[in-house]
Amino acid sequence: MVERITLQGNDGLSFHALSEADEPLVLCLHGFPDYPGTFTHQMTAIANAGFRAVAPWMREYHPDTIPADACYQSAALARDTLSLIDALEYDNAILYAHDWGTTAANMATVLNAPRVNKLITSAVPYGNAMTGAFVANGDQQRRS
Repeated sequence: MVERITLQGNDGLSFHALSEADEPLVLCLHGFPDYPGTFTHQMTAIANAGFRAVAPWMREYHPDTIPADACYQSAALARDTLSLIDALEYDNAILYAHDWGTTAANMATVLNAPRVNKLITSAVPYGNAMTGAFVANGDQQRRS
């Protein structure tokens, strides 16, 4: 059964999340303009497979996750991700990310790879391909 939980991040920011089952941890990071409910069906499947699924509201998607410094850079999202693993009292996690959540997941893996058991991303290409498309591809710029 999915329950709603509140977590305190390392930087004092509160995070609200949906959670189901026990462990090991699969942290589900949503994209834009989604929210944790996007993962409802996946969370049930993840829990049925023997994992704990937690889907937090990403920075600024819930009133309590609006940072005072208005910082939304990739590194801040990555630190939030690692902070959530700490707040949930795990040493590491599987990161399952969609769309904008992949930015947080990719950067968290770069910052602290031992904390990420597996990285699963959907709907966004990794690294330079995405950046290059945003910078140089007019069709992609219009779609984004």
